[in-house]
Amino acid sequence: MRQIRANDHGVAAISFVEGVRDGRPWADYLEVIGPGAIEVIMAQLKGWAVSADVDLGRELVARGARRLRHAHSMYADLTALPSAPGAPPEGVRFTPVDRSPEDIYPAMSAAYPPGHVDHHARDRDEAIATELVPLLDGSMVGPLLPCSSLAVNDAGAVVAGVFVNDFKTVPWVTEVFRHPALSVPGTGGRLLRHVQLRAAADGLDRLGLAVSDGNPAQRVYSRLGFAVTHTAFTVAIEESP
Repeated sequence: MRQIRANDHGVAAISFVEGVRDGRPWADYLEVIGPGAIEVIMAQLKGWAVSADVDLGRELVARGARRLRHAHSMYADLTALPSAPGAPPEGVRFTPVDRSPEDIYPAMSAAYPPGHVDHHARDRDEAIATELVPLLDGSMVGPLLPCSSLAVNDAGAVVAGVFVNDFKTVPWVTEVFRHPALSVPGTGGRLLRHVQLRAAADGLDRLGLAVSDGNPAQRVYSRLGFAVTHTAFTVAIEESP
């Protein structure tokens, strides 16, 4: 259900879908429906994350909000996939997500080096405890679905992964990662195709994901049938000092 906030004159100014993002209250799919929207957001949504269209998001940044992410939502239809399985590269096998978070994290971390649009400097143990473990146990987004898979090399190291979680009844690809030093280019795309086929075999008819603007992986997703359905600019409305 959409929430509505009014300006100082009692006139509806914004509407949004309320949720939670990274521990913050979240105004998602925010729309301007009346005068004074910027002032209402900056005054009434302090401490919130706000996802809106790109122009509004940039205007909020100009007013002091902190940019979090500019991303595209994409969906793939699973009802018309090729019948051939997604074959792994030589020396790699695809497995269920049957490794510990400690075994998975090195590949996940290496996939986003400094300079990557999704790079975030973070402590290893904290990232495992607050991001990876909750993602795998379902407490962050929703249950991890059985189609989720890893790519493992002959030495037993995880070199890539694709996680799919049940996000409010939508099968959502929450992570796609590849260790650039331990795998050949294309491993992530092949693994994602494998996951699509597994998801289809499980009766799912679509997969969704979000990709940051400027991430070259978007070209891979497009080649695998994902199409952009929505673009959002997400900011944090900081509390007053």
